[in-house]
Amino acid sequence: MCAPTGLAQAADPDPRQAEITKTAEAFVEAFHNGDAKAVAAMWAPDGDFVDLEGRVMKGRDAIEKDFVELFKENKGLKLRIDVASVRFLNGDTAIEDGTTTVLAPDGSTPSRARYTNVLVKKDGKWLLSSVREAPYVPPTHKDHLRS
Repeated sequence: MCAPTGLAQAADPDPRQAEITKTAEAFVEAFHNGDAKAVAAMWAPDGDFVDLEGRVMKGRDAIEKDFVELFKENKGLKLRIDVASVRFLNGDTAIEDGTTTVLAPDGSTPSRARYTNVLVKKDGKWLLSSVREAPYVPPTHKDHLRS
């Protein structure tokens, strides 16, 4: 079901889930295009982002600046998002957990991270309010056998 780059998501009948999936798809597209402005526009104006190294970016301008540098230094990156779960706290707030994989065009080892996003719906659009990345730890054999 999962393509090498893009978005992987289990089906969910909740229409809000489909809206969040479209937001994630737009994020992946902007990332693939190296469009830092479009990537940053996915955040709420006062949103924040804590990356895998623990760096904190607050607000769209800081987030855009960080992605400008990333795309300038790393042409042709591809992103895959694997959504593990989305939980709706109310009609306009959701928490999404999953993993991301960033692939370089030279075929080097992919960068993987776990993430937790807090999304808010403003003016009919889901925006990232808070994004937290953490190191990805692959499942153990015990985890695979648990089911």
